[in-house]
Amino acid sequence: MLTAFLMISCIPRNPNTPPVADFKLVESSATELRQLHFDASTSTDKEDSTDKLIARWDFNGDGVWEIDYSANKKANEVVSHSYNVAGTTTVVVEVKDSKGLTSRKEKEIQISLAPPQSLYLESFSDNEITIVWNDISTSEDSYNVSLNDNPLEQLPANTEEYTFELDTSATQTISVYCTKEP
Repeated sequence: MLTAFLMISCIPRNPNTPPVADFKLVESSATELRQLHFDASTSTDKEDSTDKLIARWDFNGDGVWEIDYSANKKANEVVSHSYNVAGTTTVVVEVKDSKGLTSRKEKEIQISLAPPQSLYLESFSDNEITIVWNDISTSEDSYNVSLNDNPLEQLPANTEEYTFELDTSATQTISVYCTKEP
């Protein structure tokens, strides 16, 4: 008696693998109230090229996608977002390949205070000088004024003017910058 067994199995020849999500902040630093640009073109997939991958973005790590898959943003498209307050935030990108597999990448980014804008000399008489600037930061606690990198005064938030005496016998460097208490 002859007995035969027939085994049938399916082994996919080229199984689909999930993509590997990645992204970078295009700017070298992030500042509140500035448009920032994010680039997920460093994401990869063994089966699909980057222009076939689509991405969705959560710019503050709260689980709400500011840019969802329905926007059909390709991973190689630069997207933009701005932040209204300084501090640390988590950015999440999720990348999907043509077969529906996904991968996520999270990165913390530090959003710096917006610096004072349009600093100018308003008046100068004898040794007294008045400087003025525009306060555009929404989250500073105070401003520091320094002369030649030496602190002169710490001023409350929303201050936009400061008057002080200046030694005019040498070149002086005046700086105004925002501070945030930890």
